[in-house]
Amino acid sequence: MKTVFHPKGWLIGFALLHTLMFLVPQLFATSSVIEMNWGELPGPEHAVFYELMLGTLGIGYTPMLLGIAFLTEGTTRARLTLVTAVAMGLTGGANTAVMMGQPGYAEGMEVFLIGMPTLIFGGMLTSAVLHLKGDA
Repeated sequence: MKTVFHPKGWLIGFALLHTLMFLVPQLFATSSVIEMNWGELPGPEHAVFYELMLGTLGIGYTPMLLGIAFLTEGTTRARLTLVTAVAMGLTGGANTAVMMGQPGYAEGMEVFLIGMPTLIFGGMLTSAVLHLKGDA
């Protein structure tokens, strides 16, 4: 079980998912994101700014996740993974609640909006807890 739930793998996996499924679309395919989240283009007047801004707010997560994965080891990595899991769980939960509370935004994506953050949070949290006492 410790092999499947190893903090380094979950950190790298989360960094890749975050980059490919969030950053690239938000920053480089903004009109597709607008259509997916707001419905038919052109969307609300503020949509381009709003979606692009969300992308810029997420730029720092990938290097932080990869830094923890590759620049730390053992219990230090596990502790930082735990802090990251809790912080990202809070961010993801609050963000999901706000998005689901906005009428007309990301309708029909509730399973994805709840499932993906829960999976990532659960995997990172489990991996961190299993490795807090070291690998010995």
